[in-house]
Amino acid sequence: MHRHTQVLLVMDVVESVRLMEQDQDNFVRRWQQLVQHAEQEILPRHGGYIVKSMGDGLMLAFASPQRSAQAAYAFLKFCQQTHAHWHPAQQMHLRMGCHLASFVADRRDIYGTDVNLTARLCTLAGPGDIVISAEIRDRLVPGLDAEIEDLGERYLKHVTKPVHAYRIAPPGVAFAFTAQPLTGSALQATFAVTPMTGPQNAFPR
Repeated sequence: MHRHTQVLLVMDVVESVRLMEQDQDNFVRRWQQLVQHAEQEILPRHGGYIVKSMGDGLMLAFASPQRSAQAAYAFLKFCQQTHAHWHPAQQMHLRMGCHLASFVADRRDIYGTDVNLTARLCTLAGPGDIVISAEIRDRLVPGLDAEIEDLGERYLKHVTKPVHAYRIAPPGVAFAFTAQPLTGSALQATFAVTPMTGPQNAFPR
């Protein structure tokens, strides 16, 4: 096993179960189109790679917060452009969580509390949202790398202490809606992370 520190970005499709129940084949085709665009365009351009696929989501790794933010914006733009003609109830919306993570990797997967934390940050995001940790926030320049909104301290499932979270948008772009300040048990997330097989050559030795 090898230890690494990289920026992890977890994203998944909002209400993927509903979309799949409506039209499974269509959902799978659209998801495969997004993954193909990620592999051929977004990740090579921003120096990222796929750690693993989670069926209706991806875990990605990047060398810097700036590159992860730029890739996240590109994913949102791709979804907006490719799904604009769909009925609102059938559109595919992404949500994302991003954290500077320390983890242990082997040939099959990555492991560590920071991996779980990144996934749980994703549960704080609404459709089209990117939620980041304070570690990422401290490495981004407000107004240059991102528009940044302070979400305050949030409680995450199986995380003892509250985590300070922020929401980001591309520079000069207003947030689609105002995040509601939640407190207490309402913030308990329900995201479960299970090890899944990923690319065999994903991690440098």
